[in-house]
Amino acid sequence: MGRHKCDKKMRHRIAPTLKEPTMTQAFLIEQPIWQLNEPNPELRWEMGVVEDDPSEDDEHRPRKGVHILHERQRQRGEDAPPDKIPWTRLSRDTLVAGVLSDDARVADRPWHRVALVSGAGLGKTANLQWLASQVNAHEDSRGRLLAIFTHLRNLPAGPEPSQQLPEFVKHVLQERADDRHKDRLAELALRLLKQGRVLFLLDSLDEAGAWEDSPTMNKLKPLLSGHWKDNPVWISGRPYAFRATEKVLCEMVPTAQWNFLRIGPLNEPEARQLIETAGRV
Repeated sequence: MGRHKCDKKMRHRIAPTLKEPTMTQAFLIEQPIWQLNEPNPELRWEMGVVEDDPSEDDEHRPRKGVHILHERQRQRGEDAPPDKIPWTRLSRDTLVAGVLSDDARVADRPWHRVALVSGAGLGKTANLQWLASQVNAHEDSRGRLLAIFTHLRNLPAGPEPSQQLPEFVKHVLQERADDRHKDRLAELALRLLKQGRVLFLLDSLDEAGAWEDSPTMNKLKPLLSGHWKDNPVWISGRPYAFRATEKVLCEMVPTAQWNFLRIGPLNEPEARQLIETAGRV
């Protein structure tokens, strides 16, 4: 308990500087976020990584997963339920609360491995940055959880990336700390990693290298199944990137442990306003 209090005091002094969002980001982080609630792990993965265009209603709910679900039921000779919708919309408060509830000391961790899947230009990067700022600024996370947003390609590479991760976390802390605490950041970074208290928000699987034997997969191993696997990890990317790396990702993390989220698009009035605003900048 005393150590966590010490961490909390240090974290107050190294909290990230929160920049005002750009006009584009302000729109994107207001978009709906959907969680896939299919209990069958294999079917959930299949539904999660399909190119799922949103519905044309006001909520833009993903719907292609419904067709996959009905087709699998038809193949088993079962009656399809009347238009069951497997996606549930999450409020921003519920999302942040879920992330903060993750605890390396418990077995059931629904927010431990998250795939944030959507098409290009729908705000994956802006929303991960928003989530990092929310977690780091939240009083319940101080001294307990550090959120790090980074592009996947920026993770340590080389033959032993697991040995480089403490230095990577230390470097992130150095960018936020005042001079009085910089001599203790290596100790803090190592302790946070060992205790599973670093939330890695990793952006753009499709840009970092989406094939099974890519260097990106080697970077992910220490976090997903290796030395630092107690730390929660989110990975964002377009659907094809997860389909291309499904085998290796599910070897590192059992299919049942993946939680799928999707970001809905801008609705028509917001999209029109964004275009008009961007044209005046």
